[in-house]
Amino acid sequence: MRTPEAQVLLADGTTVPLASLYSQGPIALVFLRHFGCIFCRRFVSKLKRATCLRIVLVGMADPAETQRFAATFGVKNTFICDPSRELYRQFGLERGRLSQVVGPKVWKSAMGAARFGVGKVVGDPLQLSGAFIINTCGEVIWSKRAHAAGDDPTLPELCDALLSAEMCCGES
Repeated sequence: MRTPEAQVLLADGTTVPLASLYSQGPIALVFLRHFGCIFCRRFVSKLKRATCLRIVLVGMADPAETQRFAATFGVKNTFICDPSRELYRQFGLERGRLSQVVGPKVWKSAMGAARFGVGKVVGDPLQLSGAFIINTCGEVIWSKRAHAAGDDPTLPELCDALLSAEMCCGES
């Protein structure tokens, strides 16, 4: 899969080509659920330990709301703001059914994430998350699409995938 030729809005209000984010080296492009989601909050809270990763986060909020969220969690990563969820669609990320966001399987996982707190829903509460490793040529070389809320990749999973990414196009 190749990444779309998209222009993306960053949290600082600038619009850049998506390609500019991976042209200098592979990235992990991580699509978050809404900013009030305990799983989203748990994931970004752990990012401070992920110094080996170039993680670019995608959220459904506007730049001002995204900046507040990043400041609250002390997140220094680049954020893409996608309130229309167009980039989510371009990467094939689905909206979940109610059972995928509040069902019994989700509750088990939620018990461990509850300490990160619930916040205001900003975006579509049914939107599922996903993560993609993109090389310097815009090829998605690894992906994980959530099947339920809380089905996020671990940081070691992302780190392993990103560190094994081929920087040269077309080589495998």
